[in-house]
Amino acid sequence: MKKKILYSLTLALYIIPLSVFAGNANAMRRIMQTMKDSNTTAMQMVALLDEAAQAGQEQWIAANLTTFITQLNKENNEETLTAHELQTIKTKAIKAIKKIKKRKKQLMDSLLAQLAPLQADERPRIHVSADIEGNWDKVKTFVEKSDIVFFEHPDDPNDYKATIQNKNAQFVFLGDALDKGPNNRQVLQFLIHLKKRYPKQVTLIMGNRDINKLRFHALSELTDEAIKLDTANKFLPNKFRLSGWENLFNEWLEGKLNKKTGEMQKLNLVDGTPSIYTNGTLATTDKILKLKFLMQETLGAGLAFNRETGEITSPQNAFDDFKKESKAKTDEEAFNKYMEFVGPKGLVMEYLQLAEIIHFDKHTGTLFMHGGLSNENFGYIPETVKGNGKIQKIENNIPQWVNNLNHWAQDRIKDGIKKNVNGVLPLIEYQEPETKEEDGLIFWDPNKPNPYSVVQARPWGPDKNLKALDPKLVKKLIQLGVNKIVFGHSPVGEVPVIIKGEKGFISIAADTSYARAPYPRNAVIEITKDSATIYADYYETSKDKMNNDIVTKNELTYSSKDPRVGVSKVIDKKTYWNISPIHDGKDMLQGTWSVPAVQYRIAPMAAAAG
Repeated sequence: MKKKILYSLTLALYIIPLSVFAGNANAMRRIMQTMKDSNTTAMQMVALLDEAAQAGQEQWIAANLTTFITQLNKENNEETLTAHELQTIKTKAIKAIKKIKKRKKQLMDSLLAQLAPLQADERPRIHVSADIEGNWDKVKTFVEKSDIVFFEHPDDPNDYKATIQNKNAQFVFLGDALDKGPNNRQVLQFLIHLKKRYPKQVTLIMGNRDINKLRFHALSELTDEAIKLDTANKFLPNKFRLSGWENLFNEWLEGKLNKKTGEMQKLNLVDGTPSIYTNGTLATTDKILKLKFLMQETLGAGLAFNRETGEITSPQNAFDDFKKESKAKTDEEAFNKYMEFVGPKGLVMEYLQLAEIIHFDKHTGTLFMHGGLSNENFGYIPETVKGNGKIQKIENNIPQWVNNLNHWAQDRIKDGIKKNVNGVLPLIEYQEPETKEEDGLIFWDPNKPNPYSVVQARPWGPDKNLKALDPKLVKKLIQLGVNKIVFGHSPVGEVPVIIKGEKGFISIAADTSYARAPYPRNAVIEITKDSATIYADYYETSKDKMNNDIVTKNELTYSSKDPRVGVSKVIDKKTYWNISPIHDGKDMLQGTWSVPAVQYRIAPMAAAAG
């Protein structure tokens, strides 16, 4: 990708009345001369081409097509366009000519002939994104950097339709499409539409935030029976699933402490009013309260808060965001729409049915998964029915393991649609952490990810910083044709991290959901047969003389081909990884909810190596 330099746009070019195009040729020549004198960009010119096409000015387009191509070539040669901008301009020009009624074939042939030297990068490549978590801004920043994925209508913020403009390229999303952002529906529509449009070029991976939505329909955790607390303390599918949650629910109903103000934040709100849990008497109210609790405390879609101070910055949660996005007028309407959203015919279930647990790309030798790889989960396939104890271990054939594990997951989803509890429960438990027991009650233990799951596993060392794979496992993977793994799930700071292991093996941690402001944003991870390259933005904050924050944007491009990237070092008994030739990853890799703040230190490579 080339360094992006954006020219200022001339507003007049976008508001020229169509009557101008219907005027005489002298007027058009004067406009064109003004454009030249004003250093008009190719992006501005293609907008004018589109206006002319709509007005039927074929003669003017024919006369000025070469001028447009000349300017486009000039900017491309001067490297003032990114690959994405170049492809966007070409696409807009083709769309403009398609609008013409007369001389369409002649002008299209002329345009395509002049665009031919400006070929897009058609190499076999894979662009990867991770952990969008309901944030449309993450989708937008990814598409802005990718020269593979493009919006059909980039000027329409509500349009989710996209295209892939490289027949040899692929797009892989590593899972966790939902929860923390205000655009869950739009994100799923984007991913589902892209997968259906390019089924062989798009791969969707299941994340824990995607799979755990099966609980509402498949496990019936919000039925009339399930909201009666006097019977909800048993391990039954239609009650609180673990025997400690009703205690936490009672605490939640009392409110959450704002650590900065010392005041209790009321959470038991229905349509903005604190409401009493009636233990099933007012079923609708109780279901709304329990859903909000489950979202915040068991699905990781909690309150907005400052990780450094503990201050609650917004009383809203995923429920309120969904209510706004779905344009529901009341909490009851939002509840009903959400149950459709996660139900058997909803978008969540459609995503799951299109997705995989793990994906292997043989050409690049890459395994893609949400959580990570470990000695325990490699080759492992869980039991098919809860309690039957029948598991498989396939360690000598990567395609067979991947295929069998994905078939196992899809069978479990089918069981979930049918509400076959014993059938779907192994998949739901597969994406959950291990449990712990306190005072006779059973809770999930967030500090103990399930090592047998490629959805839940976290590649942590004892200090919760990333660690390289076991050399014995790496040796096995290389023998089986795998030389790279890419995963999300565990936040790693500001930008994705490349980790180099034994014999050139590459691991890439992709989840940047704990990145500091401006947040949310996304990066592009590009995978080829022999390398991995990251295109990301990093923001530095400094102070001016008046003590105001100054935010500086830096564009980073770093590749596994660079011998300085992905190399580890130990500082104060902790392992860190260099992420680029000029940046040091010290303190950036402590990305979990157990750490109050994710930091990032900029340092010259020479100093970092000391």
